[in-house]
Amino acid sequence: MSTWGYEDYYTRGVPVIQSVVEENTPVFVIANSHYLNALNGVNSSDWLLDQDTKALKSNYIHHWAKLFVAGKVLKFAKGDKEQAMQISIEGEYTLEGSFDVGIDGHTWKSGQVRFLSKGSYLMSATDVGEVVIRWGNHLYRPEALMQSQALFTGF
Repeated sequence: MSTWGYEDYYTRGVPVIQSVVEENTPVFVIANSHYLNALNGVNSSDWLLDQDTKALKSNYIHHWAKLFVAGKVLKFAKGDKEQAMQISIEGEYTLEGSFDVGIDGHTWKSGQVRFLSKGSYLMSATDVGEVVIRWGNHLYRPEALMQSQALFTGF
């Protein structure tokens, strides 16, 4: 986004990223601009509208380098019964973690792939900790690149 484009975006106050996620359901985002620092855990409230920040953080997880894919990180604490999960980007998702989870009353085993449609799901855990639901069927992740091999190196 250019400086002019950003100024127009902020002046209009329309959450365009949220709209794109809801309507076009992109399965990945390349965070190659400081405007997208919300994906990297940086407070981006100075750059993006709150709705756009929420759309990024709630629908994408870090995959590799500057690439973020559709997914969720679910955290289960002791005593948690169920938690709601909203899927905005339908497709096949792989469950990654050291334990299985329940999804709408059915067991989803770690490493298993399921197709998730848009909508809400009730999630439960067989253990405490964190699991990842990543878009794709065991989506490949390359080894780390040296800076000289990076996709985006700037000017």
